[in-house]
Amino acid sequence: MVHCVNQRAGKNSSKYILENTQWQGIANIPSPETVILQFSKDVYTVMWNGKTIEQMNYTVQGDSITVVKTSGASPCLMLSQGTYKFTIANDKLSLVVISDSCSQRISALGINTYTKVLPSEHAIDPIKSLQ
Repeated sequence: MVHCVNQRAGKNSSKYILENTQWQGIANIPSPETVILQFSKDVYTVMWNGKTIEQMNYTVQGDSITVVKTSGASPCLMLSQGTYKFTIANDKLSLVVISDSCSQRISALGINTYTKVLPSEHAIDPIKSLQ
């Protein structure tokens, strides 16, 4: 299980281990491409070639992350939901599907490991890149 101390409330919370982080890896979109997974407070953004290609709201409970599509070019339906078990070890993020209504998201994201990168390495404003 992934744990982190929530400095704001003094409680254990794994959400804060993802918040304000970026991860680089290969996603099948549909061919293998290098992407950046960007986590802000409640939004999970998939970046490719410097542009936002997908945005999802996310929530974390224990070692599970639930995502809901809010915009993007994938064949996943708007508001489609997926839940994944996540693990982080040695600055590597792995996602394993628990359930997902979008099979394309499963094949795109759920079979690879992503390496943590510093925000300055790939700093992109996801709102501006949607414009």
